[in-house]
Amino acid sequence: MAYPADIDRFQDKLNKRKDGGIYIVEEELPTTEGVYEGLLAHDHIVNSSIQVYTGSKFTGEPVVNFVVSVPAETPWRRTLRAFSTAPVIYVTYETPGDTVEADDVNRLQRGVTATQVEVDRYKASNDQRVRSAEDRLTAAESAKANKTYVDTQLLTKADKATTYTKTETDQRIQSVIGAAPAALDTLQELGAALNNDPNFAATVTTQLSTKVDKAAGKQLSTEDYTTAEKTKLAGIAAGANAYVHPSTHPPSIIVQDASNRFVTDAEKAAWTAKASTAVATSGGNGLMSAADKVKLDGVASGANAYVHPSGDGNQHVPATGTGSGGKVLKAGTTAGSAAWGVVDWSEVTGKPSVYAPAAHTHPADEVTESAAKRFVTDAEKAAWTAKASTAVATSGGNGLMSAADKVKLDGVASGANAYVHPSGDGNQHVPATGTVSGGKVLKAGTTAGSAAWGVVDWSEVTGKPSTYAPAAHTHSADEVTESAAKRFVTDAEKAAWTAKASTAVATSGGNGLMSAADKVKLDGITSGANSYVHPTGDGNQHVPATGTVSGGKVLKAGTTAGSVAWGVVDWSEVSGKPSAFAAAAHDHARLQRTDDRVIKPTGTPKGFLGLYFTSLGGLNAATGDNQYQDMIVLNTFTDTSGGKVNALAFHKTSMKILHFQAAQGDTVWGTPKELAYMPDVMSKGPLTWNQLKGV
Repeated sequence: MAYPADIDRFQDKLNKRKDGGIYIVEEELPTTEGVYEGLLAHDHIVNSSIQVYTGSKFTGEPVVNFVVSVPAETPWRRTLRAFSTAPVIYVTYETPGDTVEADDVNRLQRGVTATQVEVDRYKASNDQRVRSAEDRLTAAESAKANKTYVDTQLLTKADKATTYTKTETDQRIQSVIGAAPAALDTLQELGAALNNDPNFAATVTTQLSTKVDKAAGKQLSTEDYTTAEKTKLAGIAAGANAYVHPSTHPPSIIVQDASNRFVTDAEKAAWTAKASTAVATSGGNGLMSAADKVKLDGVASGANAYVHPSGDGNQHVPATGTGSGGKVLKAGTTAGSAAWGVVDWSEVTGKPSVYAPAAHTHPADEVTESAAKRFVTDAEKAAWTAKASTAVATSGGNGLMSAADKVKLDGVASGANAYVHPSGDGNQHVPATGTVSGGKVLKAGTTAGSAAWGVVDWSEVTGKPSTYAPAAHTHSADEVTESAAKRFVTDAEKAAWTAKASTAVATSGGNGLMSAADKVKLDGITSGANSYVHPTGDGNQHVPATGTVSGGKVLKAGTTAGSVAWGVVDWSEVSGKPSAFAAAAHDHARLQRTDDRVIKPTGTPKGFLGLYFTSLGGLNAATGDNQYQDMIVLNTFTDTSGGKVNALAFHKTSMKILHFQAAQGDTVWGTPKELAYMPDVMSKGPLTWNQLKGV
C-alpha cells in the first residue's frame, strides 16, 4: 500500500519579525459532521484575535460557536473546536511567529524514518517484481517452437480452397431458414412445435375426420347437446327462470293494522319489567295498598323519634359569640372539652430555626404608603376577590335573596322542617377530644367527612413572611417598582372593594346571601309545615363539610356569632411569635449562600438563583453524608408552570461537576449527569493518522 494513508505534511514555520511586528494568518479548515477540532498551524496565537468565518477574508457568516484551549504539554500551541454546518471554515488570527521545539524536530525525524522504511519496502517489492518479470520472459523464450514443429502442424490444417468460410456458411443457413419467424427458425423449435411427432401429417388428418362441418350462422358447443334437450328448450317461455321460494321473509313485507302489529325488543323488555298488581308486604316490593295510603296520609311529614347524643364525639361546635373571630377550635385536656382559641407560636410544628434573608428585598412596613399607592393585606385581597355579585340565589348557586323568596320565607312558620339528623359530610359532630388533644386544632382530612384533632405544621401556616429585613429602613411608595403580581391600590379602590357585598350566607343572626342549600330547602317546604326543630343558634352548629379540598385546614370562627369555616392559620393569627427575627450575616456586594445539607427541589424559591453548601447524599434524602458540594440552583420562573428545577453541583474535593434536574414538587434530586472536561472526551468524527500516532 502507499505510505502512509494520511501522509505527513509540515507547515512552514514563521520566523520572529525583526521589527517586532505580527503576522496575520488565515487557515482553511474542513469540518466533519458540522465540527472541526484540531491544533492551529502556528504558535503563540493571540486568543482575542481569533475570528472564524464560513468564507475567506472575513466573508460569509461569522462562526461564533467555537472554543479555544491550550494543550497542557505544549502551552505555546492552540486547539480549536468550532461548530458550523459549512463544509469549510476560515480561521484568522495574529501571531508573532513560531517556536521550534524538540517536538518539531522529533516529528521531522519520525517522518524521515517512516520515509526510509517505505523506500526500503518499495525497493524490496520492486526487486521482487523485476525478478518475476525476468523469470516469465525466460520461460516464454524457452517455450517458442522451432520451424520444423510449425511446418508439421500446418500440414494438419484444412485447405482454404476446400473449406467454407464463415460468410458462406451463414448464407447457406439463411437460405434454409428463409422468412421463418424467430420462434421457428431452428430445427429444435420446429420439432417442439410439431410435438416431436414423426407422422405429424397423418395424425392431423385422423383428428380432422372426427370433426363436424361448421354451418353458416350456427355455433358449435363443447357440450353433448341431445335432441331431447333441444325439445325441452323449445318448450320454455322466453325470460323464464328457475325460481325457488325462500323459506324466510323480512318483517318489512308484512302489512300491519290495528289488530296485527309488531313490537320492538325494547318495548317487550319495558313491558316485561312492569310491576305486578301484587300489594307490597314487609317481605317484598309491590303496589301501595289503599289502607297503607290512608295510614301514610295520617303521618306528619318528617316525623321521627330523634334524641341527640351528648357524649364525647357528639358535641356541637361551641358558640363563637362575637369575640372569637379568626380563632380556631382547640381540644381541651378533658374528654369532650373544646374551646375557641388562638394557635400559640410554641404549638406550630415544623417551623424553621433559621431564616435566610432574600437578596435585598423589603417588607411592606418599610415602605411609606400614599393615597395613590397603598398596600393591601392578603385578607383584604381575598375578601375583595371573594365578594359576591348581585345575582339572585338559585337552587344551583349562592346569591342575594330575591323579593319573591323573601315573601315566601315570611309566610313559612319559624323553624319549619322535616328533620332527620343527617350523617354525611357537612353534618359530622366534633370528634371526641379525649385527654390528649389539649391545645390541638380540628383539621379536615383528605377524604369527605373526615376530621381529626392535630397541630398546625409550619408548612400549613399561610401569610408568613418569606424574607426578613436585614436592617430597619423605609421607602416611599414612589421608590417601589410595581409588577403584575405585586401592585398598589388607591384609597378609593380600597373603599370601593370594601363596600362590596360579602359572600357570607344569611344566618338567623344577620342578613346575607341565600345559600343554594337554603334555596333548595325553601322550595321543598310546604306552607305552614312544622316538626322537630334542631337548635341553630351559636353553640349548636355542625362541623362544616370538609369536602376533598380542605385537607390540613383548621376550623375557624367567623366574625359573626355562629359562623365557622375551614381555613388556614394566617401569620397574623399566630400568637406568641417573635416580634423580630435576627437576619443572618450578609452584604449586598455578593450573593449569600445557604447551608442546607439536604436541600430539596420543592424547597427552592421560585423566581430566584440560589447558592447552597450541601452534601451529595443529602440531595437524595441521606443524612450524615460528608461529600460536600457547592451548589447553584436555577429556578427562575415564578411558579411550577415554568418547567423543572436545574442545579449544578461542584464537588469540594474532586474536579466533578454534576447536573441535576427535578420537578418542582420533588423531594429528592434523583440521578445527575456528570459534565465532562475537554481532555476527557474523544473528538467527534473519524480518527486520523496523526491521532493514532499521538501527534
